[in-house]
Amino acid sequence: MIRNATLPLFVALASVGLGQMGGRTFDYVPAGSVSADYSAPGNPVLNFGSQVTVSAYLYVNGTFAGSWSVDGFGSGSSSQTQTVTIYHNETLYLDFESFGDATKVSGPNTGTTVLPVTASVGVYNNVTNALLNSFPTAPATDLNGYFGIGGPAFPALDSGGALRVELTQTVELDAGVGPGVYETSGTVTIVRT
Repeated sequence: MIRNATLPLFVALASVGLGQMGGRTFDYVPAGSVSADYSAPGNPVLNFGSQVTVSAYLYVNGTFAGSWSVDGFGSGSSSQTQTVTIYHNETLYLDFESFGDATKVSGPNTGTTVLPVTASVGVYNNVTNALLNSFPTAPATDLNGYFGIGGPAFPALDSGGALRVELTQTVELDAGVGPGVYETSGTVTIVRT
């Protein structure tokens, strides 16, 4: 019987800047005011040039971690989907690294010491729900490097400025898995270009 076996899911997000959610905000400051008498002969020229400065924007919202508690005997599996939405105005790459199977970190040295973990990823335009890219269900180690630089790019125009990342992980336990804590790791770095 397995008691209190916990498997923390994965991710520390890197390169995350925070800001106000809710769309674009504008601040207009008038410049080049005019207050002059143009009564004299001639054609006055008024300068209406403007400047627009757009700041980088990156805001991340969601859950990319969790844990399972397992009781009982025999074999079984469980899948969980974690979702993060990335609000942005730049082209992004997602660099998945250090994903793999769960390794026993505490408990008796009996039974299985590594639990297989599979993963799949869907990347969506969160405005229209259009699928932008996906990674099919495979061993979690296969996810490493799949989306990195040179992989699929996610421009803000394609994502509508709201990129939704859904990661599904499945853990499978056979009858030989003994009590203890098993952990897996993984990081996602948001790379801006």
